[in-house]
Amino acid sequence: MERDVILREVGMRDGLQMVSTEFPTAAKQQWIDAEVAAGMPEIEVCSFVPPHVVPQFKDHAEVVAHALTHPELTVSALVPNAKGAERGFQLGVHKLNFVLSASETHNQKNVRCSTEESLERFDRAMEVQRSNPDYAGTQVGGGASTALGCTMEGAIAPSRVMWLIEEYLKRGADEVGIADTVGYANPAQVKAVFTEAIRNFGDDTTIVAHFHNTRGLGLANALAALEAGCRVFDASLAGLGG
Repeated sequence: MERDVILREVGMRDGLQMVSTEFPTAAKQQWIDAEVAAGMPEIEVCSFVPPHVVPQFKDHAEVVAHALTHPELTVSALVPNAKGAERGFQLGVHKLNFVLSASETHNQKNVRCSTEESLERFDRAMEVQRSNPDYAGTQVGGGASTALGCTMEGAIAPSRVMWLIEEYLKRGADEVGIADTVGYANPAQVKAVFTEAIRNFGDDTTIVAHFHNTRGLGLANALAALEAGCRVFDASLAGLGG
C-alpha cells in the first residue's frame, strides 16, 4: 500500500542535540531498530557538526553505519556547511538536510553568517557532491528554519520564505522544508504559507513541514499543512526537542 503521508523521525537529531547528558550509542541504535520495526521510513540520525559544538553526535559514524544496515530505511542527517556535507557523502547517508534560517538575526546567531552566505555554503555543498560521482545518489534537501516566526525578529514575511524555496531549487535542492523552529505559528498562517508554497513549487519539489509544540499548536499546524496539500512531515518521538 502506497503511503499518502510520509513521516521523518527527527528526534534523534533535533531532540538529542538539546540533551547535555550523553545518550549512549547502543541506545541510539536500539531507537533506530524500534522505529524501523514500527514502520518509520526515514530517520534523521544526527547532525554533522564538530564534537565541541554538539558533543552528542561524536558517535555519528557508528550511528550512521548501524542505520544503513536497514535496507528499507532512508538515513538522513543535518548539515550546516560543505564540510559537514562532505562527511555525510563519505559515510553514505541517503539524504542530507542543509539548514539555514529565514530570520537574518537567527542565522547570524546560529551559524555566524548571513542567510545569503548560508546559501553560498549550500552551493559549496552541491559542488562537493558534483566533484565525486560516488555522491550522485545522495539526495540534498534545504531547510528554512524560523520560517514562520522568530524569537529575535518576530514575524517573517511569506515572500521571504518563497524566495528561499526558489533559491534552494535554483541551486539544486531535491526538497525544501518549512520549519516553525520556535513554535510561533498558528494554523491560519500555516495554511496560507503552505498553500502558496505548494502552488508555486509543488510540481518541482517536495515541501516538508516541521513544527514545534511550544504553544500547544503543533498538531493543529500539522493538520493545516496537510489541508494545504503537504504530505511530508518531520516528527519527534515523545515530542523530544525544544
